[in-house]
Amino acid sequence: MAATRLPTYPVRRAPPGLSLSPDWEGSAWAPAETLELACFRPEGSPHRPRTRARLLYGDARLFGIFRVEDRYVRSRHTRYGDPVYRDSCVEVFLDPRPGKGY
Repeated sequence: MAATRLPTYPVRRAPPGLSLSPDWEGSAWAPAETLELACFRPEGSPHRPRTRARLLYGDARLFGIFRVEDRYVRSRHTRYGDPVYRDSCVEVFLDPRPGKGY
């Protein structure tokens, strides 16, 4: 079976002293490319809301923001260790060095 080729995404360096905000349209996120999520777990539901992400990196951190356009949002699990995957959620798995795991 042929290996699946995963999409690549350029993560740009955050400008020094940048104060990130949760505002998708804010100037803090302007240097970041926008990634449209198009890979989904097969055991998930057929519901596929439009989901985008932006990433930046600093000396010791990776910064990220998601934008999900969904009118059906559920949040029942709120404690540490709760199975939040049963709620409405979005995750990202990164493979910074191909073949070295994510």
